[in-house]
Amino acid sequence: MGKAAVIGLLLTACTAVEPPRAYVQPAGGKAVSLAAASPVATTDSVFVAPDQTSPMVAARPDSKRSEIFSGSYLAGLHAGKLQDTRAAANFFAEALERDPSNTTLLRRTFILMLSDGRIDETLALLNRYDDPDSRGSVGRLVRYLDAIKKSSWVQARSELDGMSRAGFNALFAPLAHAWALAGAGRIDEAIEHVGEISDNPAFVPFTSYHEALLRDLADQPEAAETAYQRAFDTDTVPSFRVILAFGRFLERQGRVKEAKKIYTDGLERLNDNPILLRALERIAAGKKPPRLVNRPGEGFAEALYTAASALSQDRAHESATIYLQLAVFARPRFELAYLLLARQFESAGRWQDAYQQYQKIDARGPLGWEAQFQSAHSLGRLDRLDDAVTLLKTMAATRNDDPAPVVLLGDLFRGREMYRQAADEYDAAIGRIKNLNPAHWILYYSRGVAYERTGRWELAEADFIKALDLEPEQPLVLNYLGYTWIEKGRHIEKAHKMVEKAVTLRPNDGYVVDSLGWVLYKLGQYSKSVKHLERAVELRPQDPTINDHLGDALWKVGRQIEARFQWRHALAFKPDNQLETKLRAKLLNGLLAENSGS
Repeated sequence: MGKAAVIGLLLTACTAVEPPRAYVQPAGGKAVSLAAASPVATTDSVFVAPDQTSPMVAARPDSKRSEIFSGSYLAGLHAGKLQDTRAAANFFAEALERDPSNTTLLRRTFILMLSDGRIDETLALLNRYDDPDSRGSVGRLVRYLDAIKKSSWVQARSELDGMSRAGFNALFAPLAHAWALAGAGRIDEAIEHVGEISDNPAFVPFTSYHEALLRDLADQPEAAETAYQRAFDTDTVPSFRVILAFGRFLERQGRVKEAKKIYTDGLERLNDNPILLRALERIAAGKKPPRLVNRPGEGFAEALYTAASALSQDRAHESATIYLQLAVFARPRFELAYLLLARQFESAGRWQDAYQQYQKIDARGPLGWEAQFQSAHSLGRLDRLDDAVTLLKTMAATRNDDPAPVVLLGDLFRGREMYRQAADEYDAAIGRIKNLNPAHWILYYSRGVAYERTGRWELAEADFIKALDLEPEQPLVLNYLGYTWIEKGRHIEKAHKMVEKAVTLRPNDGYVVDSLGWVLYKLGQYSKSVKHLERAVELRPQDPTINDHLGDALWKVGRQIEARFQWRHALAFKPDNQLETKLRAKLLNGLLAENSGS
């Protein structure tokens, strides 16, 4: 990927900046992959299958030491596939002890440690190797940041000598030099290094932002304002961090009206962003904020966070995790980075790690509510239901007009088939909403499901109809209501059209396609039914109910051997007791009137 493409995507990421999910709609995906732009993803891959470039080649198969090496290495690969970064790092470290000259394995090991947040261990490992090339770009950055934290400005810059300028390093290297020079008080030279990445108009907002931060830190208010204004004006949509930094600058200059306008304009786009709301509260209280960046490490953390945001939006979660760990090492208490790091862990199913990141965020700060809310979600995924319920009930009592914690309570209960409790929570959540809008269809749908599962069909049916009033073409509601009507033998033609519409809207949803196949089965159109049910099984091959439905349809068209195969297949996927009984009866007697239509 060329430098222009990398910077362009970074600027987009800087604009979106992954604000809290409860306040801002998530940013859209990127058309171009950023994975190739990351030195983590290219030269420092975390998990690679053994091949001719694998560390396994270095092992001598005729030695006991080689067997131990191979075992540790293969165990590390396996742990990596299971997303167990901590265990993978430990196994690779064991392998490295037996082959300390293996630089490929070294990089994989310290990157895994870094991904796990084990900075001290990462540094200790890196410091064992005198050759800078052994450390790779990420290793250089770790040592650079360690030197920056110690105010060792010359040492910090020496870590960058010979650093690759590929991918994000085209940004990182000049900025890293700039912030180290700023620490030494050499601000003019720092600005010159920022200028190295200003050779394209698309770079101007990003480089202007860092120039502004540098000049602001150096107490050059006139030059800082010029750079802030340039960053603000040259970006199509000013980034959240630029809004925040420029607004704080204006507040400190006593120009609170201008700062207030920047914040309020930002809120029109960022939809009740809590950090900007807190800034307005600060202005109302007559308090002045500190600079956004108060030391060189914090300045470079901004670049790392921007890169991580871009990678996260491009689903390059492993690389994003690396840069976020570096960012919080450079800037402790970087709460936005904690929030984004938790999301990377969620994407990998690392719920305990995500929970721990959320717990680092001050519950009383602007991101506290979001962090507590997501903590409850993580607790639910960790099967700590009692803890999640306690936290959410406390949150619900704290803000008695906010439906979000009550909705999540309902979701947690529904996910555990505690439908009566779920219905009660959804009912309470709906009671907190003053003005309904189309987005609230999900509440009526969820409560409808809970009612239906507890045998309260009239209430469920009313909720499904209300959900369709709010969102007429919502495929999940069309499918659920249409399918249930068919099962109950009601509104057959209308239900048929509803399910057909749902399939049009979600053609690759196995459950929705199954509904259409089952509708056709109920209407006696068995050949058409088979076609759709076969497609449903392709989409959801391990669902026992869908396999059962296909078996019934195959029996009806005379394909009895295939029908029995599908019923056996359904049994293999652990159906509930009721369905298991019906399946065994079908396998014994075929499709008789008393055991069909499951």
